[in-house]
Amino acid sequence: EHTWKDAMTTFQSMKRTSLRRNNVIYNTLYNILGTAGQWELCLEVFASMERDGVRPNLYHYVTVLSALAKQGQWSKAMELVGSMEKRGIKAEGRVYSTLIRAVTRARDVPQQALNIVQDFEAKGVTPNPVTFVELIRMFGTYGMWEKALIYLDKFESTPSPPDYQFLHNINTQAYNAAIKACFDAKQYDKAISLYKRMGEGVVECNQYTYETMIIGLSSAKEWEMAVEVLEEARNDGQKPTESMYINVVNVLESAGKDKLATKYYEQSVSQSIAKSPDGLKGI
Repeated sequence: EHTWKDAMTTFQSMKRTSLRRNNVIYNTLYNILGTAGQWELCLEVFASMERDGVRPNLYHYVTVLSALAKQGQWSKAMELVGSMEKRGIKAEGRVYSTLIRAVTRARDVPQQALNIVQDFEAKGVTPNPVTFVELIRMFGTYGMWEKALIYLDKFESTPSPPDYQFLHNINTQAYNAAIKACFDAKQYDKAISLYKRMGEGVVECNQYTYETMIIGLSSAKEWEMAVEVLEEARNDGQKPTESMYINVVNVLESAGKDKLATKYYEQSVSQSIAKSPDGLKGI
């Protein structure tokens, strides 16, 4: 809290000095305000830019859009994109990624989610790898698992631009999002099929993959595979999380496998347990 207030104080005091509030200063402030959840103040400062002699560019718009997306302010984000396009600044992958993130956070605007997809497809915008992952997550949030799988296929068939090739785990993120979309929609066979494709060496699994699988398998009462996935995580060098053990123990107890449940409970107590990956809500 003190960070964004201090940043605003410094920013406002610059008016009384010879220091110029330039592009970099504004974008830095938007980042700070967005991180602090101060989206309304972010918009207020953005509206004052031109009075300061600074013309907004694409980077400013993307940073402010990110602040709105973090708080699920999709309608404000849409308005901002509209004003951006009126200025002749073309909406591209990063812009659509933030819009998609905003409607995903909102969780209650499925038609708006579809409208955004239709909009960028009509404009011929090719999603970048991050946009594809955001799309898959968005469709999962709204229960549109079939569309999530369609966009996973599109993601795999679209070459990554050179400036995105450094994202070595982006393929894993895409598969993780698709697996969760299927589990959330109770499409257990589809989720398991995707996991098996990853196991064939197509895509590397990470801790989030294993935890998502175990939570989903526990929900599906698939105790044998839940145990199998936990062991695969350990063999892969991934430290099991508390959630993995809790779900394995629960599904074993539900299946009447008390001895096995006790074994994994004792194992969880005797070992240091990793924290669950950020953002995993469970199923």
